Amino acid sequence: MKSFSGKKVLITSGPTIERLDPVRYISNFSSGKMGKALCLAFANAGAEVTVVTGPVNIEYSSAAHVISVESAREMLQACEDQFASCDIAICCAAVCDYRPKIYHDSKLKKGADDASLASIELVKNPDILKTLSGIKTNDQRVIGFSAETNNLLENATFKLKSKGCDMIVANDVSAGQVFSKDKTAATLLTKNGTVEFAGGSKDELAELIVDEVAKL
Repeated sequence: MKSFSGKKVLITSGPTIERLDPVRYISNFSSGKMGKALCLAFANAGAEVTVVTGPVNIEYSSAAHVISVESAREMLQACEDQFASCDIAICCAAVCDYRPKIYHDSKLKKGADDASLASIELVKNPDILKTLSGIKTNDQRVIGFSAETNNLLENATFKLKSKGCDMIVANDVSAGQVFSKDKTAATLLTKNGTVEFAGGSKDELAELIVDEVAKL
């Protein structure tokens, strides 16, 4: 029996990029591999899957509806457009917390634009996980990811409470772990306790997440 038959699942995946000028941007090392694994796992469990993805060099399941975006604001808009019709949202994307305050239409040049290049003012991006958690109904579930380099459980527990979501998947990303890799380890946190994934493929972790989300 497919546990998510008839359910609609929204997954964010990959990085966002925040443009400074036509050739430069702020981003991160997310590859989208975890989002790809989640997409396949939920599709195999019978769900109708929509993926909102930042720029990646991977292909998602052909069963999924894929929406490509660049920035955090574009990702939020796409999620808000889809969320009302979804049962579950999984915020797996590594969304840039900040963006350049000013976008320059022309390339900033060394010498002439040294002041602008040396001091780039940043502004906060919207918090997609918190936004979706704040508008979810009693029948919807929102799951987030927490990439940490220290105090993994403490920071993930704080994120679970402060964002108002139903589950946090916490990853230790110190020393080059997790991002762009095929293997991972994680702790799944809910208000009822934790589940450890000691290590394995991202596909295996995705299957565990499917099982745990089904219990929420």
